Amino acid sequence: MTRVDYEKLLDPSNSFTCDEILGKLRSLILSEGLPDSEGIENDREDGIRGRVWKILLRIPRIDSGLYLELVARKKCQLGDKIRDDTFRTLGKDDKFKQGVAEVKLVRVLNATEHYLREIQSDISYVQGMSFMLAPFLYVMPEVDAFFCFRRFIISYCPNYVYGMLDGVHAGLALMEEIFEICEPELHHYILRGQLTTSVYAFSSLMSFLVDALPVQELMIVWDFLLSHGVHLIVVCVCARYILLKEKIFEVTKAGMSKMTYMPELRQLKARDIIHKTMEMIKLIPDELFDRLVKHPWHPSFLKKNQKLLPPPTMTLSKMMMLAQQDKLKSAQDKSDPKDAANAVKEEEDDDEDEDMDWGD
Repeated sequence: MTRVDYEKLLDPSNSFTCDEILGKLRSLILSEGLPDSEGIENDREDGIRGRVWKILLRIPRIDSGLYLELVARKKCQLGDKIRDDTFRTLGKDDKFKQGVAEVKLVRVLNATEHYLREIQSDISYVQGMSFMLAPFLYVMPEVDAFFCFRRFIISYCPNYVYGMLDGVHAGLALMEEIFEICEPELHHYILRGQLTTSVYAFSSLMSFLVDALPVQELMIVWDFLLSHGVHLIVVCVCARYILLKEKIFEVTKAGMSKMTYMPELRQLKARDIIHKTMEMIKLIPDELFDRLVKHPWHPSFLKKNQKLLPPPTMTLSKMMMLAQQDKLKSAQDKSDPKDAANAVKEEEDDDEDEDMDWGD
């Protein structure tokens, strides 16, 4: 689909329901992907990806007044810790750094911490949040990014940001199980080298691959995760190593530590990762897949029993995902924009007051 086709699909004057638009977007993202962007995506109010992400996260409106009030409070109690982390968030990608100024990371993270304390949430700032925030700031205005990031960490992956990062550790354990099922030869080889997922995959999983892929490829992976479920980050991370199976055998002859720093990991294409992920899903037993779906948000994966919001509506069941994939393969549904569903109508305000520019 072209950009014009997507504009028709997202036109708020359509009469289709939110569920219909979500279903259409999920199918299109899996089969064709979003249109290629020109330049940095947050420098346009009408950027396709930012608008689609807000629909996928079910953001009904943007309250710029609330964000400005939180920013006016300036540095939160964890402000120094936030600043210590933000400077290294985008260190590997010049295009990412060009599109996401560090001061924006600082402002949004401090505002988020103020908000979390105000609602007395069990969540508080932890290392890794700046990585999760960066993609939102790259594809949409700062105010919009705050509301999407807030929804992302509170509703979709709270276990990944609780103090002990229990969701990340649960994901690493699930990755070991998935590796054993989908690629036992490589898994056993890595284990014999005394490497575990907590050694070579922790950073990639914790950051949702933000520190592991060039920004152009990362955006495509995030399109997939936000449309089909953030729990699939575990399979995506696993898929990267399986795709490089023969290369891993080759480079680790000089030592298993070479596997952790393979430059080829950053050279993988997002579409290859997604395709391998969908292949692997077919091999995962239902019981394991159920645990995979729940691990980012369900309290059973927390070491301490903490109050959580109800499970997110974004997650697709394995059966639905496979049925969708089969339908796409057999029918190659290209989607007539006239049949598109109605997007969630949003009240957006991307006013970025220069007076908010405090970074010290």
